[in-house]
Order: sequence, then C-alpha cells, then structure tokens
Amino acid sequence: MKKYLWIICFAMATALGMTVYASEIVEQEESVTRINLEEAKMSIEFPASYYVLEQEIAEDDVSVAAIGLDREKVEDYFENSQIILYALAQDNQYEIVVTMNHSEDLQYIYRLKQLDEEHVEELQQATKASYEENGYQVNHTQVTEVGGTGYIIFNMTQDYEGQPVASQQYYTINDGDCYHITLRSYFGSITADMEAEFTKVIESIRYEENFQGVYYQNDASGVTFGISPGWKELEMEDSEEYIQMQFVHTNGLGESIQFICQDIWGRLGRMQQLTTTRVDIDNRCMSAEDTNKWLPQYLGNFFEDYDKVYTVEYGGITYYTSDELTRIETESSQGDYLVRSVVTVKNGILYAFRYGFYENGNLHEANFDTMLSTITYTTADMLSGDYRDYQDVIDMVRQGFVGIILIIIVLTVILLFYVLGNYEVEQNDE
Repeated sequence: MKKYLWIICFAMATALGMTVYASEIVEQEESVTRINLEEAKMSIEFPASYYVLEQEIAEDDVSVAAIGLDREKVEDYFENSQIILYALAQDNQYEIVVTMNHSEDLQYIYRLKQLDEEHVEELQQATKASYEENGYQVNHTQVTEVGGTGYIIFNMTQDYEGQPVASQQYYTINDGDCYHITLRSYFGSITADMEAEFTKVIESIRYEENFQGVYYQNDASGVTFGISPGWKELEMEDSEEYIQMQFVHTNGLGESIQFICQDIWGRLGRMQQLTTTRVDIDNRCMSAEDTNKWLPQYLGNFFEDYDKVYTVEYGGITYYTSDELTRIETESSQGDYLVRSVVTVKNGILYAFRYGFYENGNLHEANFDTMLSTITYTTADMLSGDYRDYQDVIDMVRQGFVGIILIIIVLTVILLFYVLGNYEVEQNDE
C-alpha cells in the first residue's frame, strides 16, 4: 500500500510555504463523510467506505491502521507536499488526493471563473506544458464548470515502475489559492465507475466565498461600491480633485480603476442655475435625441466618438459606454494604455467609472463589471448646498433688483431736476 501514498503528489503542487490545515468532520451519514477544511476554505464529501487521511492524523485513526502506514511519516509527507486530504477506496484500486498551494505567479487571479477565455487558455497550456516537462503524458484537457466553480480538467498517464498510472485532475483557483483534486488509478485506466464516483466528489465541493475586497463609500457624491480582492487604493494628488478615488491591481501590470464625480449643475453660472434644474441636466444627458448634443458638453473626453456611444445597464442603472476604447500613447514596452469608460448622470451629478490597462493586459476586466453591478446611489451630501446656492441666486437677483430701482430713482430725480431747470430758464426768458 505504501507505493500508493509516496507517488501521489504532482510537481505543480510543490509548496511555496508550508501550512498545516486542520479539518473537521461536520457530517457523517451511512453513505458519505463531509469534511470541512476551514483554513483551506473548502469542504468536501467522500463515500463513507473510503479511508480518509488528513494533514493532522489522530493517534487512533483507523484509516492509518487499516492501510498500514506510519502516522508521523504520513503527516510529514502531507505537510511537505501540501496534501490536505487523501482518500483511498477500500478496494485499493484508486485514490483521490487534494492539494492546495499559493503561487506568487498566479496571485493576481481571484477565481479561475473570472478570467476570460483567452487567459484561461493560456493558463491551461502553461500548466499542460509543465506537467509534460515533469514526465506526464497529457492525453486530454478541457475547461468546465461544476457548482459555479470553474475548473480545468487534465487527463494524464505516467509510468511508475514500468506500469502506467492514469490520472484525472480538476484544477481551479479560489481566493488566489490553487487547488488540485486528483483521481489516480494504478491499473492502467480510469473506469466509468471510478469517474462517476469522482464526479460526485467534485460536485460536493464548496469553496468559501471569502470576499475581502475594498468597500468604498463617498457620502459627498452619494456612491457606494465594492471592488474585488487584489485591488488597492492609491492616494490622490491635489491636482486630481475631479478623481474621487483610484485603485490599482496588485499584480503590478498597470491595471487601474478610477471613480470620477463632477457636479454639473454646481458648475453652472448663477443665472443658469436659476433657470435650469438638476432634473433638466438629467433629461438632457439621458435623452436619446439629445445625447450627441449634450454628452460631449458634460462628459468631455470620456469617449472618442460620441456616435458610437450606447446605453447599458448595471445593477438596474442606465449608463453610457462605448466599445471604442480611449487610447493613450505611451513609451512603455507594454504598449499603449487603453481606457474603458462607463458614465451616468443622476441629480445633475456626473458619475464616471474608468478601467485602464495596457494592451492585452485586461486580466481583471471582469472585476470592473462586478464592481459596476454593486454600485448604489443615495442622496449626495453636495445636494444639501443647493438651497444655499439657490438662496444666493435669489439674494443676488434681489440685490440686483434693488440696485436697478435705486438707479431708476436716481435717474428720475436727475431728469426731474433737468426738466425743472429748463422750465425756470424758459420763465426767466419771458
């Protein structure tokens, strides 16, 4: 039996840091055993008939005794190989191994499912090449989704002591950690029954939704939204007051998200504010017939070609966007910098959200779309100054009106004196 255990770890699962993951059996029925791995942020079910070993093995563990292994050696091997669970079918024909490790090269990926098809394909091919370099023959790969989790499946074979060992592995990334769940058969092939049993195990897996992103709330503009893990906030310079907040991704590849807010109504002249309401501003910007007339005036250079601007909804809110990205020429070896803008106007306030990236570097554009769907709008604190602004306009008009009346009175008095003076002159001449 020992041979099963000493060759179960793949080269891709080699640990970058050694961590012991404590587990807890949370449910055990006649047919299945459910194990919760809190630190590994996952839970999984195995048939109750399996011998299951964890990183920390109790001294009286019946599985160790049944398989005939040395408990301390097994624990050391599991820890060094980042094996967090090992399950052996009682007929000894196949085993299931669960490994987890953190890769610095993949830290920018929060979940595999968030990557677009192109980058999933790149990861799939890179992983396949790595396996082949380590002596595995990769017979088939495919991308699938099980229970809302994206996986890359690898079907492989490898010779062990002159005998073929068949493997099927489900590979995924969750919260920046890499998980490998692998079925291995030492009898040359994986039978339909083995695969069916393995599929049930995969379907039972639940990963913890450990959202540790950035939550941002701006009371002045009345905006709240969340950004996925992996983004950090930058301190803004005084010269960039119109940019309320900027985030960059920690992968260091230049991805950025900006939140821009401008009070359009507040920038109008006093007399314009008297004749134009905030609702008027909204209607001008969000009316299809006036779009091209008003958007360039209020939105500036957010879009390259306003004839190609269209509306889209996120979280029930209507925004303007364009598939034609703003291109900023750079001297960087990464190429030009591209910016995608999503803009709306509410209560006379312009809200713009921009996602920027170097060419072919939009690895986390899905994070931007997720952020847009989380945005909520409340009454902005800046609206509380409207009454004061309106009162200032009224006071200005009142003062102007009083001034005009005084001028009229003065002119009337001057005219009266002039008329009286002419009358006296005429009387004297007679």
